[in-house]
Amino acid sequence: MMALRSVAASLLLFACVNQAQAQDNEPGTQGRIVKIIQATIVDVPVTGPFDARMDRAVASRPIEVGPDDAEEAMEAETAPKAFQQAGIALAGPSALAAASKLALPKPRLFDIGESIFFLPSQRSQEPTTRWEAVDNDGQDPQVAAGHSLVAVLTWDLLTFYDKSGNPLPSISDPVHPGRNFANPTNTETIFAGVLKQLDANLKLDPKAQHDPSFLFEAGEIGDARVIFDNFRDRWVVLATAKNNHPNTTDPALIASQRRTKLLLAVSRDEDPRDGFRTFGLDATPDDGACGKVSDASPCPGSRFTPGNAADYPSIGVSKTHYILTIGVGHAPLDGSAHTHLFTWLVVLNADDVANGVSASSIRKRAFAGWDLGEGDRAVGVSMPAVMDNDLPGPLAAGWGLVANTASDHIILTGVSPADPPGLVTMNWDMPDIESAPDWPQKGSKELVQYGNLGNEPVTATVQGTTLATGFVDCRSWTDSQETCSPSLHLVTFDLKSFPFSIIRKERVVGLRSDLDDGKNDVVAYGLPGIASNKDGDIAVVYGHSSPKMFMEARFSTWLHNELDIRPSRELHQGQAALGVGCMVPCKPEHPDTAGVSVDPFDSRAIWIGQSFAASGPNVMVEVGKVFGEQHPDLWTWSANVITAKTGLKAGDPVEVLFEMLNGGDGAAHDARAELLLVAADGKKTSLGQTAAAKLGAGDSISTNLVGTIPASLKKGSDKVEVRAKLKAGEKQYSDDNDSVTAGNVQVK
Repeated sequence: MMALRSVAASLLLFACVNQAQAQDNEPGTQGRIVKIIQATIVDVPVTGPFDARMDRAVASRPIEVGPDDAEEAMEAETAPKAFQQAGIALAGPSALAAASKLALPKPRLFDIGESIFFLPSQRSQEPTTRWEAVDNDGQDPQVAAGHSLVAVLTWDLLTFYDKSGNPLPSISDPVHPGRNFANPTNTETIFAGVLKQLDANLKLDPKAQHDPSFLFEAGEIGDARVIFDNFRDRWVVLATAKNNHPNTTDPALIASQRRTKLLLAVSRDEDPRDGFRTFGLDATPDDGACGKVSDASPCPGSRFTPGNAADYPSIGVSKTHYILTIGVGHAPLDGSAHTHLFTWLVVLNADDVANGVSASSIRKRAFAGWDLGEGDRAVGVSMPAVMDNDLPGPLAAGWGLVANTASDHIILTGVSPADPPGLVTMNWDMPDIESAPDWPQKGSKELVQYGNLGNEPVTATVQGTTLATGFVDCRSWTDSQETCSPSLHLVTFDLKSFPFSIIRKERVVGLRSDLDDGKNDVVAYGLPGIASNKDGDIAVVYGHSSPKMFMEARFSTWLHNELDIRPSRELHQGQAALGVGCMVPCKPEHPDTAGVSVDPFDSRAIWIGQSFAASGPNVMVEVGKVFGEQHPDLWTWSANVITAKTGLKAGDPVEVLFEMLNGGDGAAHDARAELLLVAADGKKTSLGQTAAAKLGAGDSISTNLVGTIPASLKKGSDKVEVRAKLKAGEKQYSDDNDSVTAGNVQVK
């Protein structure tokens, strides 16, 4: 209650001028409601922290991963409805405003589904960089950019790449196993320690208690997300553990004993080789509080009813908190239809988690659903924002944000910086939100399920004072369409006066590309990942398919000084049909996510990633960088002294064998390596450097560097260091990887 009162006090200035008001739904519209919300507040126990490393290669999955019954329970209804808008208005207020400024002669007939622009010169610009994530598969892609590395996560498979697209080299050191680094690895490896504890604490019915197939270890450990915490320079991974593959056919036992946990890993620093701290939390209130095989009532003294489970985790970050969400549903033990219950929102103090304080000392609060306004409550998928910076102003500092849609509204929930936090909501009318049907792909009867999340946001990002989010909508763009086609609904909010916020852009994108598709084609656009950079330029990546097109990855850009989004460009062409020869009715292809991340190096480049149908056929991920420039990033990866290390005197040689690589996406035109002796007091003595050479993006060299002990060097032990160097004034992504210790020498 005290937290809610503090939120009320901070909003008093705004509340006195806030009025519920009818909206014209034009860009620049202010949210209808700013209010203190009601929610069921629940304590959430934390297990951990456990130290973890990426020190084992990819563990085998005990099962074939796919959508489970909890996930299916989160899907939206697909009943069609009559559209309130027609013509150009179907593309949203921003398109309508752009058309009016261009004075189009027949705006209702003008084909602007994808863009009001139509010239090849107006197409979205080429990516600055692109590469295939060769060590990942293509299921549920996530992309997060740090200063030197790009993390790509696909369901449970995590790989760290440098910005040229090369996986960070693995380390296998049997003499010093604490240095081992397996890249890629998977969530089964990262969370092995916390899973062992969670399995030990399971409360199950006697029929299941000693059956190992009911353990999390035998179920699914994945459905994971990865972000970069720009406030603390940490990698953050969120996954779920489900014991959803027991060896029994008893439906009541299966449903009543299913459990779901949230698994959280935070790296110790920006170098993933230094390891993670891992935690486990309930993914439903009081998850698994008892083992009874009945859902007639909750477990005694708890909020958990057997049959409850959770699916689709999401994570965001603010200056103050890590914000975790997951949709909770119920599977009746009698086998009747599943029900959606609420969104489970867990807020953790980010400094406490990152610093590895004890579980009992972590400041936290959980909410079992919350009031979104207009009679709606949070149910299913809710998308916390990944914030790259704090919001300006004393009333906005430290706040986090969560994006939702419900009942033809879009809603932002503010998470206050207090511990424990309170919540406020703002909502806007958004008519004609429609569920999307599955859509054909070329060469197969298997459809692509772009509307798996219903209309809930797929990503939410904050850069500067702009929040960008997007979801899958559906539009009947032409009279000839038998059904509406999957389309992107893109929204940006201006947060300059937070908690008062306005919609700055709202655009629905779909139908087809005037530059690439046939004039009668109807193409699906699905699962948008969207972000704005510090210049206000927007990049959005998405999936794309049609009866004439294999499933491909595509993107569009919207420049801050242009009226409309630009025509799209291929990120990676689809190469093969998926599910050829499947038995009709075929189970649809089931994409879930998109990857998007603003590069913290310059806050200008935006990294994107999306799945495409590769030859094989299988699904892979293409990664690209839009906006920004290419830069080098020198690493001295390894170095060893290969001459005598003791009894040295003036004039004796010091020779080092070392490897230097360029992990950036741009060439290093004047790359050199310098050999240094570092005394105990930190004084450095240069023994020489290599000749300057060009080192292209992703290239490496392995060579020797020889120096001699100078007469001026004092007696004692010195550390031998190799440091990479660029010419003065040349920018690189990070200086943190430039030096490596090759050993020590003793001067007599």
